[in-house]
Amino acid sequence: MFGDFDRFVKEDRFKFKVFIATSKDGEVPVGYVSVGELMNPAVGMKLGSVLDFWVPEEFRKKGIGSKLLDYALDYIKRQGYSHASIMVSASNDKAILMYEKRGFKPDRINLAKRI
Repeated sequence: MFGDFDRFVKEDRFKFKVFIATSKDGEVPVGYVSVGELMNPAVGMKLGSVLDFWVPEEFRKKGIGSKLLDYALDYIKRQGYSHASIMVSASNDKAILMYEKRGFKPDRINLAKRI
């Protein structure tokens, strides 16, 4: 079952790229961001998308997340996309604030329920 992931990664529609931020000496990972392509099914538009984004708690509030996000958005733009998307938990106020500072606005609402 776990081998299926390798199959998906090799398919064109699941291509993504991961960028890792490291300490100044290049030894310690201090965060990462992965980007790829998503399709907006309502209008058929391809979007460059931040798929996953994380900075460990001890490295937050040092500008690392901002630099990673800016790098990811620049990469998305260089790939020719006219729009970028990112998903975030509705309760992650700090991340939402950072995204809004970079021009992101709510586009859809995804509702979830524990079952």
